[in-house]
Formats: sequence, structure tokens, C-alpha cells
Amino acid sequence: SFLRAITSVDSIVEIYGTKLRYPYSAMVYSKFDAENFSRVPARSYDTKLQKIKIPNNYDPITKTYGQSGGTNPTTDPSNFYGTDPANFWDGNFREEKVWCDNPAWCFYDMLTNSRYGLGGYLQESEIDKWSLYEIAQYCDVLVPDGYGSVEPRFALNHLMVSREEAYKLMNDLASAFRGLTYYSNGLVFAVQDAYRKPIYQLNNSNVVDGDFTYSSSSKKARHTVALIRYIDKKNFFQPAIEYVSDDESIKKYGIRQIETAAIGCTSRGQARRFGLWILASEKDETESVSFKMGTAGAYLKPGDVVQVYDNNINPLKYSGRTNIVSGLAFAADPGESVIGNAAYNSVILDSALHFTADKSYKFSLLTPTYHYEADVQGLNSSG
Repeated sequence: SFLRAITSVDSIVEIYGTKLRYPYSAMVYSKFDAENFSRVPARSYDTKLQKIKIPNNYDPITKTYGQSGGTNPTTDPSNFYGTDPANFWDGNFREEKVWCDNPAWCFYDMLTNSRYGLGGYLQESEIDKWSLYEIAQYCDVLVPDGYGSVEPRFALNHLMVSREEAYKLMNDLASAFRGLTYYSNGLVFAVQDAYRKPIYQLNNSNVVDGDFTYSSSSKKARHTVALIRYIDKKNFFQPAIEYVSDDESIKKYGIRQIETAAIGCTSRGQARRFGLWILASEKDETESVSFKMGTAGAYLKPGDVVQVYDNNINPLKYSGRTNIVSGLAFAADPGESVIGNAAYNSVILDSALHFTADKSYKFSLLTPTYHYEADVQGLNSSG
């Protein structure tokens, strides 16, 4: 009768037993004893979220490409597109979607998904998947990660939590693999800033009035220090900044800082490579050239690499236009200048060339090539 206990109620939480659905959501349920916590604890989860379509010859875990049907380029002589079966794709995708962090296929998923992407406005035949296949392979090349190991060159781990303008979002995603996207002739193309051979030659004879106009970038636009914002996967995915500098440029221009974000980047090594690319581009790509062309210029597309031969700057190089290329001819007499009955072409140029005796010259001729549209049938990736 002398014992009295005082009990107070701070709050009451009612628990509903109703089972609810959360479509297109990842849900985590946890239950623990509140005796050990003064408040609801913060929790973090390392998750693999959206599953996407990938090529049927691609392994997203090992980052390798195999053969996906058709003829084997190494054994079938009728297949002249290549000799490496690891680079053979028939253009089809897996039936089931899987998790993948290759930015090229994340970009393709955003273009084709009808729920959250542009699938309601674009058909798959309107997307240049062959270029994306080459971009995806470039993204999966293993490079040093800065910690003594290796990692894929580009990976994308990005959360989109707000609505964005479609074209802006496409270019933001393309920046993850150092590229851009554009819409042309009813098709969507992606192009990447990577090494490639030139496909066209420009000279004084195939531009209007033979004039090239040159300009240089401002010194203020040549940054020497880059601050790259990214999410560090080695520090519980907390925001981080990678400092990248070019010592030689600092000596020349001083400290000129640029701050930007690497979209979907969770690796310090990838953030550093992104910063080095920015500084190298502004340091080395300081000159631009403008010109006007006729209908032949319609062949070129954004991202194409061309050669410029301007005789007003370098008179040691001869350049011109091909006027006539005769058909194949055969030497009737084996004693003529050609060996045996070998076939040869006759090329007539638009201007005379004055050669020096006893000196070797290199002759480079632009021959036709093609940009295959996405709806062309019967092609594989090498074709």
C-alpha cells in the first residue's frame, strides 16, 4: 500500500494492418526495439535500382561483350565486317531487363522507356543504337581508379528526383560519357568525344571562296584548376570535391578556377579524369575555324572529325578537287609501265601540281563512306 508508480504517455502511434502497394518503388521494412534508441535512427542503403535493356551479348557484371548470333567472323569468310567475335552484335537486346551502370545503355533506356522517359514519343528505330554500342564499349574499358586498382572508364549512378526538359536531360546524361546528343532528320544521335580517324578533307577548293576563318579562345576561358563535385562511394556516398590542376598552365595563365559537377559519378578516379579532360581541352583546343560549304557539307554531322588543308597557311601541301576518275583500265602490253596486266585508275585533278624531282609524295584521296540510318536492316555493329 506504500508503493506508487507514476506512468506517463508521451505519444501514441496507431499501426494499420492494411497492405498497401507501392508500384515502381523500392521499399525497405525494418523493426527494432525502441528501448535502444532515443529517436528514429537514420538509415542508408546501398541499392541497385532501375533495371534496363542491354544488348544480348553484354555481361554488365564483368563488362564483357560476347557473340550474339549470326555468323562467326573468325570462321565464316563471308562475314567481312571484322575478325573479333567479341565485337559482334546482331542488334537485339535481352528479353529481361537487368541492372547496369553503363551510361550509354542508361541513356538508351531513358530514350525508350514509356513510363518515365521518351518512349511515348520516340520509336526504337529512331535511335542510333550502333553508335551507342561503340560508346558503351569505350565506357567499359578498364583504367586506373587512383587507388592502385582498375575500374570502367565511365559509370553512371544517378538519382532523378525532379522533372526536367527532355533535351536538357538527354544532354546531361550524355555528359556522363563525355558526349552530346542531337536530333536530325527524325532520328536521335549520340556522339562521344573520343579518338577517331578523320572522315572528310576540307581544302580551299571545296569551301566557298576558298576561305577559312580562324579565331582563338580568350585566355580568360582557359581554366587551370577544376573543382569537380561528385558522390564518393568510398565514404558512404557523401558529396565530395576533387581538386585537379595543370601546373604548366598555372605558370602561364595563373590560377583560373572552374567548378562543375560530374553527373552520376561515384568514383574519385572518374571525377579526376573528368577534370583532366576539361583542363586539357581548354589548354589544347584553343583555335576554331569557320567556313561555308555547298551541298557536300550536308554530309557532315556533329562530332565528325575532318582534316583541314589550307594552302594559305601551309603552302607545302597541295590540295584540290577530283574532276574525273576514269574506269578501270588494263595494260595491253606487259612491257608497259604497269606490271603485267594490272588494273589502274586515272585521276584528273582540278589544278596542276608542280613536283620536285627525286622526292616522294603521299597521295590521299577522299573516297565515299556512309552514315547508316537506324532503320537499315541486315547490319551488325561492325557493319
